Amino acid sequence: MLDKSLTTFNTISLNKLEASGLFQKRLDRKYVIPRSMIGELLEYCSDFYDILTIDDSRIFDYQTTYFDTPDFNFYHQHQSGRATRKKLRERTYLNSGEKYLEIKCRTNKGTTVKHRIVVDGAIDLSEFIEKHSGFSKNILSNTLVTRYKRITLFHKTRVEKVTLDLDLTYLRGDRIVSYPNIVMVEIKVPNLHEGQLFHFMKNHGIRKGSLSKYCLGMISLDNGIKHNRFKRIYTRLVNLNNYGFSGLLHQ
Repeated sequence: MLDKSLTTFNTISLNKLEASGLFQKRLDRKYVIPRSMIGELLEYCSDFYDILTIDDSRIFDYQTTYFDTPDFNFYHQHQSGRATRKKLRERTYLNSGEKYLEIKCRTNKGTTVKHRIVVDGAIDLSEFIEKHSGFSKNILSNTLVTRYKRITLFHKTRVEKVTLDLDLTYLRGDRIVSYPNIVMVEIKVPNLHEGQLFHFMKNHGIRKGSLSKYCLGMISLDNGIKHNRFKRIYTRLVNLNNYGFSGLLHQ
């Protein structure tokens, strides 16, 4: 069913997508929908967006390993509501085997700036990490792994990217948790315009707002970690995964 929906789109190459500049600097808007709605959303999008296609594939497998300090400084930047905050992760594109170290920096103006470098055993990443994260590589450690599938869309006539992340699975030590029934939707634009997909969300009563994948995974797998600021949205996501839209009545 999903594969059939994806064939209705015109395609776009990775080179053309990367030329947009959205990989480095953008404004993000996040939504979460039940998995049961993805067919309707894709049907709407096919008139306005092209789909990233590489070697005839239109849905891609990702693995992301997050790194943090011993006291989870990056996580607590989010939990405390800091306007400026960072995340450090190693992202592997499982279909191609390509691997990048990425540091995402959120500015006090709401803009996301991403620094990335190819992970290669011959390259020392220490200087890159310290320059963009403010921490020495030696005090950072692997705190969480997430795996998911991603669909990437790009608007036909303006600079606007949409990513749909599904089949989220988190691993931390010997613990594992999955969210098979939700889809994380992110609209990425270079400025404050709302984006085409905003109209679909508004018409369906879907409110903007979600946890970052890192924060969702940490809360899901660490019962003791502080998450007061995220408690309401976390409960909403769990109920949406377990019950669909009817789960919102369980909040």
